[in-house]
Amino acid sequence: DLPVVGHNIRSSDLHYISKAAKKSGVSFSAPFFDTYLFAKQFKTRNGWANVKLEYLSDYYGIEQQSAHRAYCDAEANVHVYFKLKEEL
Repeated sequence: DLPVVGHNIRSSDLHYISKAAKKSGVSFSAPFFDTYLFAKQFKTRNGWANVKLEYLSDYYGIEQQSAHRAYCDAEANVHVYFKLKEEL
């Protein structure tokens, strides 16, 4: 019952997760939390050029060995999520 957390999950990942779940015969209706939308509220204040995961990872000093690969992006997103929480 916990939310699925992802960066730009609403526009991209949820579609693929739902499609895979349906194909497997699993019902997927978990809530989600989009760190992309969360980051947008701090963009102007912090003077960020954008709120892409790669940009935020670099901004916060989060190393990404293989950016744009699922595991690496998921790992980076965890760290970005907690850094964004500190922005509050």
